[in-house]
Amino acid sequence: MTDITQQFPSNDDFNRVAKLNNYYNVFKGLHSKVFKLKSYFEEDTKKKTLLYLAYNVGQIISLTAADFLFGEQLKIQTNEPEKEKPMEGKINTIIQNNYLDEKLYQSSVIQDVAGFTIFVVRQKDKTAVIEEIPYDNYYPDFAGVRLGEEARQVVIASYVDIVNPKNQKKETFLYKQIHKLLDGKGKIAHELWTTTPDMKQSQVTELALFSTDLPAEEDTGLDYLPVFQIDNFKTVKERFGISTYESVMNLFEEINDRITQISVQLIKHLNAKVAVGEGVLSKKGEMDSSQDIFLVEKGDIVPQYITNSNALIEEGFKQIEGLIRQICTVTQTPMTFLGLEDKGGVEKVETAKLRMAAFLKKIKRKQRSYEAKLIDILKTALFFEGSKKFPDNVDISFTWDLGLPRDLFTEAQTHQIMVESGIESVETAIRELKGFEGETLQNELEKIGKQNEMSQAQMDSARKQIPDISL
Repeated sequence: MTDITQQFPSNDDFNRVAKLNNYYNVFKGLHSKVFKLKSYFEEDTKKKTLLYLAYNVGQIISLTAADFLFGEQLKIQTNEPEKEKPMEGKINTIIQNNYLDEKLYQSSVIQDVAGFTIFVVRQKDKTAVIEEIPYDNYYPDFAGVRLGEEARQVVIASYVDIVNPKNQKKETFLYKQIHKLLDGKGKIAHELWTTTPDMKQSQVTELALFSTDLPAEEDTGLDYLPVFQIDNFKTVKERFGISTYESVMNLFEEINDRITQISVQLIKHLNAKVAVGEGVLSKKGEMDSSQDIFLVEKGDIVPQYITNSNALIEEGFKQIEGLIRQICTVTQTPMTFLGLEDKGGVEKVETAKLRMAAFLKKIKRKQRSYEAKLIDILKTALFFEGSKKFPDNVDISFTWDLGLPRDLFTEAQTHQIMVESGIESVETAIRELKGFEGETLQNELEKIGKQNEMSQAQMDSARKQIPDISL
C-alpha cells in the first residue's frame, strides 16, 4: 500500500499534466483554453464581442508526422529460417489480437503533442494485452533515481465515477495501478481511494467497489516494469520527452493575437454606416431605405458606405503567414503540407526527398525511438503468452514504409549495378524492389533461375517468336 500521508497527485504532477493539456488543446484547435482571449467593447459599451478563431496548424503538424510514421503498415520480422518462423508467427498473432498497428498510429500523435507516449503490457487469461496509457494517467516515481535511469515505481491512476453503496450517491474515486520492483521481482498493486474536492487522494477504500476480479497485489514474473515510455526526443537532463509544441507555443499565441486584432477591424463592418448628403435626409434626419433612387444636388455627398481602409489588415495577414512559416521551420515540417508552397508541376522523387530532408530525418529519429521500445514490448508480450525465454540467436527487425512515391527505374539500375559488382545478391534485390518475402520470394528466385538456365539458342528462338510490331 502506498503512503497515506503522501499527497497524490503532487503539485508538480498537476503542473506537468496541465502543461501537457495545453499542448493537447492546441492540437485540437482549442486555443481559448490555452491563450488569454481579448474582449472588446463597442463605443456604446452595449455590445461585447468575444473574438476567437481556432487554428489547426498544430494538428496538421502532428498528424502529418503520424501519417509518415505509421500511415503504412509497419512490417515486423525475425531472422529465423524461412520455412519455420515460430517467434515471428507469435509476434504477428499478438499484433493482430491487440490491433497494434492502429494503436501505434494513435500513440505517435500523442508522442508528438505531449513529448512521449506510454504503453503497458499485462496478462489477461494467459494472453498478452498491450495498452496505450494517457499521459495524464501516468505518474512515475523518480525518488532516489538518477537522471537517465528508469523509474523503480510507476503509478497508472485514473478517476472513476462509482455509486457508493453506503449513501447511494455517485462519487469520484481514484483507481491506482501501482507497478513496482521488490527485491528484483515485479509486482502490481491495485488500490481504490476516495478523493478530496481538489481531486487528490484522501483515504484508501474497498477495491471491490471498482472491481471484484482485481487482486490487491499480483506478481508479474518479470524483473522489470512492463511500462514503456517512448519519447519524442529528449536529452539526458530530461525525465520526459519534449513536445514538438514546446518551442513554438509563443508563435501560436502570436497568431492568436494577430487574428484577434484583424477580427476587431472586420467586426466593425457588421454595423455598416453610410455617408450621405443633407439633401438625402428627411426632416427627421433619417434616410428612407425604401427608396431606390436618391436625388443628389450639385456639390452634395453621394451616398456611400464608409469602409475601413486600414493598411495594417493586409499586413496582419502577411504576419500570420510568416508566423506559420516559422512554426513549420522550427518543427521541421515542409510548408507543402499546409498548402503554402507555390511549387507546381511534377517533381522528381529525389528532388522531393531533398526538399523534405529535415522532416524525413525527424521521422527517422521517431522510428529509432519506437524500435528500441517495441522490441521490449513484444518480448514482454511473448513472455506473458508462454515464451519465457526469447531465443538469443533470434533478432527482431522493422521495415518502415514512408509512403513516398518510388522511382523504380532508378532503383532497378542501382540494384543491377550492385548485383553485377558482387556487393548484393539477387535475392536482396528482389526483396527490396518487389517487397517479396518467404515462399513468394523463393518462387520468384526459382523462376529467375530457370530463365537463366535457358541456352542461348533457346533464348534466340524465343525472341524470334515475338511478333515484330515496329513500323
